[in-house]
Amino acid sequence: MEMEDRSLLEISLPSAGLKSVVLSPEQNSELAKALFFYQSSEYQKLFPKLKNQTNRQALLALFYGPPGTGKTITAQALAGELKKPLARVQIANVRNMWYGKSEKNLLECFTTARAKNLVLLFDEADSLISARHLGRGTSTDNVEHLLRNLFLQEIERFEGVVILTTNMLETLDPALERRLNLKLEFPLPQTRERERLWKKFLKNAPLAPDVNTLSLSQKFPLAGGHIKNAALNALRQLAFLRASEPSMPITQEMLEQAAKKEYSLLEFKNTAKTAGFIS
Repeated sequence: MEMEDRSLLEISLPSAGLKSVVLSPEQNSELAKALFFYQSSEYQKLFPKLKNQTNRQALLALFYGPPGTGKTITAQALAGELKKPLARVQIANVRNMWYGKSEKNLLECFTTARAKNLVLLFDEADSLISARHLGRGTSTDNVEHLLRNLFLQEIERFEGVVILTTNMLETLDPALERRLNLKLEFPLPQTRERERLWKKFLKNAPLAPDVNTLSLSQKFPLAGGHIKNAALNALRQLAFLRASEPSMPITQEMLEQAAKKEYSLLEFKNTAKTAGFIS
């Protein structure tokens, strides 16, 4: 994947489509329907009045679920499926201390996306999509409300694909929810999906005969991002050990140790979040 950095947009050219992502049958079905409605000329023929009402052809999708469940990588794959560049909006850089600059930055993101035919990704977009009445009426809250209102106006006008991701569906602004074409949940993967993820991330790795990806999937209920981390950590350990034993493969024990560390870290974060130490 080639990439170029911008202060407001991180633009990449995804090379792989949706088949490269491990998704459930339900997720695949929902994405296929959304793409059909976005791309199909037959759909526009069947519903010409709908097209005339909105005067645009757009797909606004919300991907929601816990961290590490594949929201961002699916957004990349969706752009790859459409053979369009993906522009990841740097939300922290959109905000600016100077009056009116934040709104100008947000408008620039949409203007660039129109000019270059980009898929826009607002990753971890909680501040833009949460209910607008939240807050205490401070100047910061007022700026946030202005930014949210402008965001709603722009996605209403935008012809193209906008993808939003969040971990916090419960605060979703109803005004945004009404505009969504696709609202797709990314839950923690089930055992069989976890096994497919283990196999994907260990593909072409030198595995010992005792490696059992089904057992790993059953023992450790991890998200895809955590499985990837565990596989990479096992590969790093192998690289270190091969300095003295060049023919050593990855063993089940090495993978279980790496998975256990990921799971322990995940449990710690969940405990800390429940206790209020992290948000």
